[in-house]
Amino acid sequence: MSLQHIINLNNYMVFLLESKQSSWAVKNGVHAMELMDQLNEDQHLTLASQSSLSVPCKQEDAHDIDHYMHYMEHSDLYDWDEPSDDYVYERGVTLPSTVTDFKCIIAVLIFNLALSHQLSASTRHQHDDLRQKLLHKAKRLYELALREQIVDHSTAFKFAAVNNVAVIYRMMGDDETSQKYLDYLVSLRMHVVSVGDCPQLQQMNGFWRNVFGKGISIAPAA
Repeated sequence: MSLQHIINLNNYMVFLLESKQSSWAVKNGVHAMELMDQLNEDQHLTLASQSSLSVPCKQEDAHDIDHYMHYMEHSDLYDWDEPSDDYVYERGVTLPSTVTDFKCIIAVLIFNLALSHQLSASTRHQHDDLRQKLLHKAKRLYELALREQIVDHSTAFKFAAVNNVAVIYRMMGDDETSQKYLDYLVSLRMHVVSVGDCPQLQQMNGFWRNVFGKGISIAPAA
């Protein structure tokens, strides 16, 4: 077992998501997380010294995860499946084989697994008990990913996770909590605009649909 194998599993999970096989992506992601936990245990990594999870994020690592979130200037990034749908960031995060930073790999694995649960839930009937369990699991995973230290320096990654959590709360009928997350996104977006940072956010303009309602249409920037 190696980090390379775990990275391969992560990237295969993204492939499954892109192939609309979210249930298989969940199983693959759970397996990848189990292997990651085992690798930590086998190598006797400790939070106090050896594990990069407990080490403050270095400046050169500040935008690692954002760098892996593909920035593409295509209009389909602003589309949604149906006019009545909330905007969900549906692109899994792939990792290059050269990544060795545990905190980065774990945060990405958790995000992709959360997305797998969320997309799997979206294929089920509204009153399906399994749908609610999948949504609850996805919410917990996103919130776990947001607690990872590296996420504080990964604006686009944080934005995608918070947006998707807001959608989940709305799907679960908790509009008040959903709105709190959306309010945070507006503040974050305004801050990013003011400092002119993070071009990856241009592919997430659909989140305004969640903020203002489903009656608007967002066009890509010129």
